[in-house]
Amino acid sequence: MYLYVAKNSFFHARHPVVKILILTTGFFVAIIFNSPLYLLGFLLVVLFMIYYAGGMENVYRMRIVLILLFLFSTIMWSFFIKEGRILIKLGPLSITDRSLAYGCGMGLRLDLMVLTGLLFFTITMIEELSFGLHKMGLPYPFCFALAMAFRLVPLFLQEGTIVIEAQTLRGLDLTKGNLFQRIRNHFPLIIPIFVTTVKKMDNLFLALESKKFKPDKERTFYLDKILNPIDYLVIILVFLIITGCVLLRRFGYGVILHRL
Repeated sequence: MYLYVAKNSFFHARHPVVKILILTTGFFVAIIFNSPLYLLGFLLVVLFMIYYAGGMENVYRMRIVLILLFLFSTIMWSFFIKEGRILIKLGPLSITDRSLAYGCGMGLRLDLMVLTGLLFFTITMIEELSFGLHKMGLPYPFCFALAMAFRLVPLFLQEGTIVIEAQTLRGLDLTKGNLFQRIRNHFPLIIPIFVTTVKKMDNLFLALESKKFKPDKERTFYLDKILNPIDYLVIILVFLIITGCVLLRRFGYGVILHRL
């Protein structure tokens, strides 16, 4: 499940540090506002950036997650907030106009975070992530471990798919029965997937040791990029957006309730 899309776009060409700043800004904007109108506006901007970067297929693959996050968050928050005019009353539970708006805002907040992450991994290779974090001053062992975690997730998913297909050929029916029976049908997959994962990790450690890998050694990078003038302009734009968002929040804009 690789999300990176190889394309020569404006966003792909940015320095890894700039891409990390864009990711951080998306999360910051999602947290600082709770008005659905403001969050929807930023969400549409991120969607356009993903479209421009050629990552709409990634959005389509995550469509169910995005829809469920929005619906679940909207419904749950609508019942927890008691402020505002009551629209619907179901016994002890009620939905007010402000709780409904806040719930929609929370759903859009989660979707905005997911879409910002999708944008980041659509335009960023794993090597760039490690390189960018190290250039931002983080210790290399941490950068290596984080990059390795992101790299191994697709491999493990692929191994899981292979194990499921192999067990299905042997007669395992994962779709048989009710919900609890279907969960129980997955138990035979646990041991083969666990053994395969341990083997993969063992091979990884052997490969690292054979190359005399030392986390504390001075590193050189294959992708040794430098910041160009366009990157500096994007960095300035990012800080202007963050400053503007802080000021808007300070003066009460983009806020349904005075809480995060």
